[in-house]
Amino acid sequence: MCEGLARAISPGMIFGDWDPKGHWPEGLEKVLVHMKKKYQNPKIYITENGLSTSRNDELPFADKLKDPERIAYIVRHLYRINKAIKKGVSVKGYFCWAMFDDFEWGKGFLDRFGLYHIDFTHNYRRTPKHSAKWFKAFLQSNVTRARAIEIQALRGGAVEEGADLPLSTCG
Repeated sequence: MCEGLARAISPGMIFGDWDPKGHWPEGLEKVLVHMKKKYQNPKIYITENGLSTSRNDELPFADKLKDPERIAYIVRHLYRINKAIKKGVSVKGYFCWAMFDDFEWGKGFLDRFGLYHIDFTHNYRRTPKHSAKWFKAFLQSNVTRARAIEIQALRGGAVEEGADLPLSTCG
């Protein structure tokens, strides 16, 4: 995980340690290091780490798949997990929250959580968002593809399934 992560993370995606929505990736790193010290370095599996965004049914379908903020969120947290691992923390697994947009008891279907968009009005059709395509490329250690998806998502462009974006489009 560490080597592929180090190659896939781009400095442009690491914004600060704090953002306006209260996400604090550095806090995750600090908690992981604390657990290592206090609990004799247990094996750690991060089972839920992800971003909630507001549902907007007024957007065109193609725009509903664009989620650069989710890619940035995941990258920022993976970056901090990687830093903790380099400090000796025994992180053995990471699960992105969540695979699909879903029902949450507190808000129903008002928020979007998933790497896959669920169309609640058309037989629950599932379509990968840009973040799903990025995460897949990242996990397959396809750094060129992951970086290209990241840049294309930030620019607001469409990410075609299976289409390789040459690095020259990354700027």
